[in-house]
Amino acid sequence: MAENLHNPAVIRNAGSVRHLSFLAGEGRNSRDFPHWVERPRGTDVWIFEFGVSGRGLIRHGGRESAIVPGDAILFQPGIRQDYGMDPALGEWYHQWICFTPRPYWLEWLRWPERAPGIRAVHLADPVARERVRGLLDDANLVSHSLRPRREDFAMNAVEAVLLWCDLANPANAEAQLSAPVRAALGYLCEHLGAPASLARLSRIAGLSRSRLSHAFREQVGVSPLKYLENRRLAQARELLLMTALSVAEVAARVGYANPFYFTRVFTRQTGVSPTGFRRQGRLPVVVADNGTKAGKTVDDGGHSG
Repeated sequence: MAENLHNPAVIRNAGSVRHLSFLAGEGRNSRDFPHWVERPRGTDVWIFEFGVSGRGLIRHGGRESAIVPGDAILFQPGIRQDYGMDPALGEWYHQWICFTPRPYWLEWLRWPERAPGIRAVHLADPVARERVRGLLDDANLVSHSLRPRREDFAMNAVEAVLLWCDLANPANAEAQLSAPVRAALGYLCEHLGAPASLARLSRIAGLSRSRLSHAFREQVGVSPLKYLENRRLAQARELLLMTALSVAEVAARVGYANPFYFTRVFTRQTGVSPTGFRRQGRLPVVVADNGTKAGKTVDDGGHSG
């Protein structure tokens, strides 16, 4: 883009996006305030762009592709960046982040490629878009605040953003779920300890009970209530191992008002009672060379010993 060599609206390989760990912001671009990025050598961090309204444009390999509302774009480190507001439309509102991913995030960044090193997913779900917008706002605000550990708070918001994007990744099985099934799953996951019924789930999903049951089993592999039971018992296993809550308290936390019924369901699925499961999962007591106990366990009553 030789015509942009002397254009002050063009951002080139600025030092502000090299040798950093985190930066966040937004752009509200128009014909009066144009915006274009040219970084032939890219950056040494990942660049995330999210289209909110208007239209952006990416140039790569002699071709062009649009950034429309709901598009999430990733530029890998070292990849040429040549993008900005689509001049044909003259309007683009976007949110952006420069970041270095935590190691375990890399699995979530395996998005389809538009071009080598340029990855993209599209968030069609309006709820997902609003969640991502809010999280990006949070990351931007906290990163520019005086709050202690502000970068850690901002990175936590980015982690949630990437998880939402991962749900929209066509390679993710979750992305293959229909909207009604996703709605039912979302309710179950967010209300794990609340009473649930097929009638309530069908109202949330906008399907009849029979149609929801069929679609849910076909796409998830189990019925809605069986899925809920599995999630509740998985949470119960964590609470039994990681806390000193009584069995009755664990049961209440995961939605079982009757601890005896909870014990029966837990034992049927795991083959051992909640108390037995906790006992099996306790850390062993290690006797050090001096004869003292180097570890300790917690019994069902919460006493250490």
